Amino acid sequence: MATINRERLRFELTRRGLDQAALAKRARLRPETISRAATGHSVRAATISAIAKVLLEVTPKEGVDVLLVEPEKSKRQSGHSQALETKGEAKRDSAFTDSQA
Repeated sequence: MATINRERLRFELTRRGLDQAALAKRARLRPETISRAATGHSVRAATISAIAKVLLEVTPKEGVDVLLVEPEKSKRQSGHSQALETKGEAKRDSAFTDSQA
């Protein structure tokens, strides 16, 4: 038995345009099992493998990553500093794109 990182699971589902019901169906797991995993309860290794397989098979939606903050980053940043960093990243990305054109 192991515990899945809830925030990372939510992040990965959002990136792929999936919800818990769609994940359960694709992974051939009961919705209750996915709910337990998503709320931090321990699940079997086979459950984790089934979830991981689906996440590897479904590609992230194009453009979604620019709107999401990875779970690890969101824990370290407050709302205000996060917004400032996002603006800084956009300026950096813009400058990089402009210099490549």
